[in-house]
Amino acid sequence: MDSDPEQPPHPHILSGWRFRAMIATVILSVIGYFLFTLWGGWNDVIDAIKRVGWQGNLVALFLSLVNYYLRFNRWSMFLRTLGYHVPFWQNLRIYMAGFSLTTTPGKTGEALRSVFLHDYGIPYRKSFGAFLSERISDLLAVLTITLAGLWLYPKVHLLVLAVILAIVLFFAAIQNDRLLKWVEKKVNAKFSGRFAHALEFVIETILAVRSCFKTRILIYGTLLGIAAWSAEGLAFYYILTLLGIKISLLMAQFIYAFSLVIGAISMLPGGLGGAEVAMLQLLIVNGAPVSAAVAATLVIRLTTLWFSVFLGLLCLPKIELKKTP
Repeated sequence: MDSDPEQPPHPHILSGWRFRAMIATVILSVIGYFLFTLWGGWNDVIDAIKRVGWQGNLVALFLSLVNYYLRFNRWSMFLRTLGYHVPFWQNLRIYMAGFSLTTTPGKTGEALRSVFLHDYGIPYRKSFGAFLSERISDLLAVLTITLAGLWLYPKVHLLVLAVILAIVLFFAAIQNDRLLKWVEKKVNAKFSGRFAHALEFVIETILAVRSCFKTRILIYGTLLGIAAWSAEGLAFYYILTLLGIKISLLMAQFIYAFSLVIGAISMLPGGLGGAEVAMLQLLIVNGAPVSAAVAATLVIRLTTLWFSVFLGLLCLPKIELKKTP
């Protein structure tokens, strides 16, 4: 149970298929955003983007940094909970470097952090457990913001309550690890080789997730997640006000969070396409002019999603690797 799979090579981590996938994603995104702009009316969209100005972009970028820092603090808490400590600056660089592959289905490319954390004596099953915990915590935070917005519509109150109940039952279930321990014992007794090792890896990862979701950590991590994603929702609201789109703060938070959920469900790289279309349609339904809705969508995605990718690429070559014995 203590051995890890062979360590992947560090050099040129974005070479080969990773690099080609990233370039393809960037090209497709540029084409998609260009078509979005044409559809919204090129001149009108450009004029709307100009109205956001440097002030709006800087505020959005700052609030995105708030988002990343709060999520980094939660990430550090998960690692400490699992019994590991990484020097602050190296940990921050490794965390941010994961954003370089955030435009992957379900953001799974961010698991790149596990490769670097292995140099600090953290087994893959533990760091991947922290990664899954972060993904679940993000989903919980964004769902909470979404459900708060859905509460504005009385007709869906039962649906909101049903989702809340499902979330409570899920976290209650993962607090009990007796079944996993029983499966682990049976695996050790009856199986050997790669299958047994793979199943043990899965069990250890799930147990790591369970450790990160003890009641106190779950509450604190969820609050950090809500604050983090609300910061970007606030940036979205500020951009809307600069464009003259009259939507309440709660509605803006709901549109932003719900769009992220749609993007996550689509399993497209970074939620690209799914999140943008959902955001655009919800803005139009709430009375926003098409050109302003397109401009708001483009600006918020560039200052949140693509800003994180840019920072990740900057941090990637700055990580100092150290080989464990």
